[in-house]
Amino acid sequence: MASRIVLDTKVLISGTLTENGTTAWLLRDLNAIAYWVEIPKEITGLRLCPDPDDDKLIRAAMAAKAAWLVSGDSHLLDMEAQPDLLFLHPVAALEPVLERRSV
Repeated sequence: MASRIVLDTKVLISGTLTENGTTAWLLRDLNAIAYWVEIPKEITGLRLCPDPDDDKLIRAAMAAKAAWLVSGDSHLLDMEAQPDLLFLHPVAALEPVLERRSV
């Protein structure tokens, strides 16, 4: 099974508004598909980030069993990696795609 990635809403919108930006590359080259996840009640109220608005993204990533949460938000990017979850800027998330293309 392919690794799952959760994109911050701003990153997703950015990817749909520009044809050649970093996020557009991610969406196109990772053959992105979207699906809904249900947040288990056990993690619904967890406080995980200094910005409570960002907690919903982390909970979505946990529920989806995502390997990465891609965001430009400094609150998320400054956090330490969670077990099995890395917080990556879109440029850092694109690096493995570019490396595969150069081989």
